[in-house]
Amino acid sequence: MISFPQIAYLAKQHKFIQKRLKTKSAIFLVGGCVRNLLLTIEQRPSDIDITLTGNPLEIYKHSNKIGLSHFMTEKFGTITLIKKGKTDIQYEITPLRTE
Repeated sequence: MISFPQIAYLAKQHKFIQKRLKTKSAIFLVGGCVRNLLLTIEQRPSDIDITLTGNPLEIYKHSNKIGLSHFMTEKFGTITLIKKGKTDIQYEITPLRTE
């Protein structure tokens, strides 16, 4: 069963990435991190998948990457930010697409 500490963990990750992306677009946590938390497979997912609207190049250009490893893939415009620390956390940000 999902509990408040687990929700608080994802809320903390959402707040962190929201500050880093500097966007007015809504940011959604998606994919395995949400699934694993709901199914209690992981208590603290370290691979956080995110989606939002916007141009990938503009999002990457305007994001605060200080202190993070980062790169962007050309094919899907996925931006990867890696937060180093006691536990490395990888944020994969893929803007919504029309295809």
